[in-house]
Amino acid sequence: MINFNYRTESIENSKILDLFVENSSDREIIYFFKSSNPAIIEGSRGVGKSFLMKVAYTELINSFSSNAVLPVYVTFRASSLLHSKRDSLQFRHWMVAKIIRETLKVVRKQGIAITSFASTLLQNQNVHSNDDHLKILNKIIRDYENSFDKPDKEINVDAIPNIDDLLDAYEEICDNTSIKRVCIFFDEAAHMFRPKQQREFFSLFRELRSPYISCNAAVYPGVTHYGPSFELTHD
Repeated sequence: MINFNYRTESIENSKILDLFVENSSDREIIYFFKSSNPAIIEGSRGVGKSFLMKVAYTELINSFSSNAVLPVYVTFRASSLLHSKRDSLQFRHWMVAKIIRETLKVVRKQGIAITSFASTLLQNQNVHSNDDHLKILNKIIRDYENSFDKPDKEINVDAIPNIDDLLDAYEEICDNTSIKRVCIFFDEAAHMFRPKQQREFFSLFRELRSPYISCNAAVYPGVTHYGPSFELTHD
């Protein structure tokens, strides 16, 4: 019996490239994913968006020592669980917390210490290591994702930086480490969100514009709400 992987999520990262049968169109998409320009891939379920993202992510990981572009893979599957009554910006804060957490996880795997000059990632919280950063972020994310059951619980949003501070932190990291640029992959970016959440996501996507950050997203056609301030061909 032949075993098939029906979803990219069931394939180990170490085996992605073994299963990749390249053609010119796929290579062009991967090239855009790895470039410094933001990219959005639009396609129906099952056409291979996530797989190509994982190929690009894995190639960047494998070539990090030579090209210094750090790939960060972010998923937002738990968005429907957010129901905090205390935080009107809960969705934005949750997204930023997840972006920072996934960045720190990859940084740790690459053996890069960033605590001494990246305190703005967590608004100067009392942290002494990457692990301390991760513990704080894990608690914030867990509190948001448990808010469907405890909507009145107060969540510590003081630790979440605003966009300007976040961009400054990424610039500081790149200026003081071997990292040249952070390349973020947002898989399953919008189709799991409510329309309001989709507009908030694309607003954040647009704001994360920096020489030190590039963003990529995978979306479905026909169900994606970009919002009035996001222009697909421009942003």
